[in-house]
Amino acid sequence: MATAKAKKSKTTAAPSSQEDQPKVTLDEALRLAQGHHQCGNYILAERTYRDILRAVPDHYPTTQFLGVLLFQSGNFDEAKHFLELSLKTKPEDHLCWNNYGGILAATGEHEKALHAYDKALKIEPEYLDALNNKSYALWTIGKHEEAEAACRKAIDIAPENITALVNMGIILSKRIKYEESLEVWEKASRINPKEPLIWINWGNTLREMGRLQLSEEKCRKATELAPENPEALNNLANALRDLGKAEEAIELYRKATNIKPNYPEAHSNMAIAYADGCRFEDAAVAARYAVAFKDDFAEGYSNLSKALCQLGKYDPAHRAAQRAIHLDPENAATYLDLADVLLRADQLDDGEAVLQEALKREPNSPRAYLKLSEIRENMTNFEAAHEAIDTAIKLSPDMANLWLRKAMIFYVEGLAEKALESIDNALTLRPKWPLAMQHKAEILVSINRNEEAEKLSREVISLASDLPGPYSTLASLKKFKSEDDEDFKAMKKLEEKIESFGQDLTSIFFFTLSDVYEQLGQHEKSFEYLDRANAIRRKSIPYVTWKDLDFHSLIRDKYTPEFIAQHEGRGSDSEAPIFIVGMPRSGSTLTEQIISSHPQVFGAGELPTLGKVHKLVALEGEEDTLKLANMYLNLAHGENGKKYKRITDKMPANYMYIGFIHCLFPNAKIIHTRRDAIDTCLSCYKQNFARGQYWSYNLEELAAAYKRYEGLMEYWREILPGRFLEIDYEETVNDLEAQARRLIDYIGLEWDDACLQPHKQKRTVLTASKAQVTKPVYKTSVEKWRRYEKQLQPLIKALNS
Repeated sequence: MATAKAKKSKTTAAPSSQEDQPKVTLDEALRLAQGHHQCGNYILAERTYRDILRAVPDHYPTTQFLGVLLFQSGNFDEAKHFLELSLKTKPEDHLCWNNYGGILAATGEHEKALHAYDKALKIEPEYLDALNNKSYALWTIGKHEEAEAACRKAIDIAPENITALVNMGIILSKRIKYEESLEVWEKASRINPKEPLIWINWGNTLREMGRLQLSEEKCRKATELAPENPEALNNLANALRDLGKAEEAIELYRKATNIKPNYPEAHSNMAIAYADGCRFEDAAVAARYAVAFKDDFAEGYSNLSKALCQLGKYDPAHRAAQRAIHLDPENAATYLDLADVLLRADQLDDGEAVLQEALKREPNSPRAYLKLSEIRENMTNFEAAHEAIDTAIKLSPDMANLWLRKAMIFYVEGLAEKALESIDNALTLRPKWPLAMQHKAEILVSINRNEEAEKLSREVISLASDLPGPYSTLASLKKFKSEDDEDFKAMKKLEEKIESFGQDLTSIFFFTLSDVYEQLGQHEKSFEYLDRANAIRRKSIPYVTWKDLDFHSLIRDKYTPEFIAQHEGRGSDSEAPIFIVGMPRSGSTLTEQIISSHPQVFGAGELPTLGKVHKLVALEGEEDTLKLANMYLNLAHGENGKKYKRITDKMPANYMYIGFIHCLFPNAKIIHTRRDAIDTCLSCYKQNFARGQYWSYNLEELAAAYKRYEGLMEYWREILPGRFLEIDYEETVNDLEAQARRLIDYIGLEWDDACLQPHKQKRTVLTASKAQVTKPVYKTSVEKWRRYEKQLQPLIKALNS
């Protein structure tokens, strides 16, 4: 804030209340006060200013100097009072109007502040401080073009004025005029290379552009120039965080907040860094500090929403996200957090709509496209998911998490080799990134590269021993024989703090501990952790039974014998599709492995395609059966349709669409896999499904889902007798060859001995059975439920009711 020069005066004043001190002239007293003021001795300066005003009430410029000092001390109300006294005395003082505007801006009265700056500029049109302050005030109230114009005027007047250049660089960056902004920073750094603000904001611009290595370089320069500057520390931490150096970033955020405790931006950024390391309790605490220091801090509420979402606290997460949007409705980032809450609540259409709002505000946001790809992947719209993530990568090729997201889309599609290529790109950008390494280990398991997967998982543990993921992979690859196992000891140590990592990781960890205790033969302990894992998972999913009941009723009402008769002869005559249906964990993966071991069969895995095509009937009233059949063949078979005689689709939930399948493909083969009801339900209860199967995390809901399935299958038997082959899991594991020959005969192909060795087939398996399909067929899962008969009574009673 600018200050005025004192005019000479012959009036005398006492510098203090002590009677024995010599009298001094007013000029001397004012110089003494200003000396204290300039040296930072605010208490002595204030005392002397007030002594002068007691001697000469309303003396100008003392009223202005005291107003400025009070503003600097945070006493805004009294500061405002003294500046107003000054303006009554000297309404033509442009310095005073500028200082008054600064106080108004600090108290949030930006429109009044603009009026004050305009008054100053009317008196002195080329007054730089007022132009710079006006530019900032205009930016604050959202008048971005006017802010840029004011800033350009300041630069025209003084091309080398650093304040004007810094303001211009920030404005251009915020207006997504990145290249122009970089030119400003280059110019400013040549004029004054030792000004930390230049390097701080230059680093910010580069970070926004996704040029992270250069951003770190500029931010480090700022901390070299000003090692105790909290803004410089915070911005360097931001660059390091984006480069995957979370722990180093957290230390810098701590240093910044130690220097300046009421620094909400640093607390908020620290919350992001904690969240990157899956420390969601710590993230929530840091975000709460941020909004406590600044109640109208949209970004703080956004980060609070993220942390609470990961902790499974969806209602407060939703409220925090909505608060962020209310506070900053034009900021694209606030919409991303609401989209994340909606994604986890399985409200995918709403989530995509929110992301479109984000992209309206920031069309080139890689983070928005990243989240959009995740939502589209969950919609099983893989082509659109790739389109979104490819756009993000084009915008910011140095962001490793974009390549990881692309890898996961490929993985869900069953394209393991492409997934590994993308994940290696991520690890090139961010070497030794534990999360990416862990995902790579999971992909390696899916293609039977188990030794590599185990080695990689152990490397992850050495880098981040408190991540539960690698222990889950190890539990699927090794046999735990005693509690003296070093991996088991490490897991028990991790258990002490696992709940601070959020509900997702806690449930994953408890599922893993349940598996390990089962391997150790401690079945009561195993089920205890299984119950805990399912209870946590159930709390975090948006499942309501009536929706399933309604859908089953709609299926029966639509696919009546009359409806099916009306559609006879309208579908495709293709014999290529083989639909393997049933409950999850009923032997469908083994059945597909047997069939797809045949050289003329391609195992496509669990395809979402049939459900998508059926939606066209439900949502758009599409009734052209042949058109729908061809749409399915194009989407599901693609180029594989030219190479193989048969292609399997083993999406278990397609049992609901058997009537629809019959209408589309009267010549297609349908195989219904069955297994003992209690074994099937237990196997579902033991599985932490990647998505869907929301009914499987509560024993009573699980039983109800099984009974709905049984009821619908009975309905299909009644109206389509003999239309599908029923294969029992227990018979397959007891007599593999007989059942394999039965399957190959049913699908109309000549026998091939490869079908007796399904575990030797090399293809990506993504289902819950991925670690089992690489082993010979085993019988240990038959009547496995008897180990847990006591604990499963709620399920057994519900199944029998």
